[in-house]
Amino acid sequence: MNWYVAKIVFHIDVNQGENQKQFDEQFRLVAARSRQEAYYKASVIGQTEEENFISSNQKTITWKFIDVAELHEVTDIKDGMEIYSTTHETTEPEYYIQNTKIRAAQLSSLPSFQTFAN
Repeated sequence: MNWYVAKIVFHIDVNQGENQKQFDEQFRLVAARSRQEAYYKASVIGQTEEENFISSNQKTITWKFIDVAELHEVTDIKDGMEIYSTTHETTEPEYYIQNTKIRAAQLSSLPSFQTFAN
C-alpha cells in the first residue's frame, strides 16, 4: 500500500452565484495500491462530501466537487518533511507578516504546545 497526497477542489456557491466565487482546495492523504486507485479514492471522497445546506443567515450554500487537481506519491515519511507549499504574492507584505505572526501566537498559546516545547 502506498500513500498519496491528493488535492481535491470544491466550488463553494452561496445563493446561486450572488457572492464572490470561492474555491476550497483540500489536501488529503490517501492510501492506495496505485496512482489510478488513489485518484479514484480521492474522487469518491470529493463526490461524497458535496453538500447543500442553509446557513444561519438563510443563505443556500452549495459545495460542488470539481475534481482531483493534483496527486503526489509520498514515498518516505519523515518528521518535518514538506507535504505542501505555496507562494503568495502581495502588495502588502507587512499585513501578510503580521497576520502570520498573529496565527502563530494563537497556536503557540495552546495548552498542548507547552508539553512539546519543553
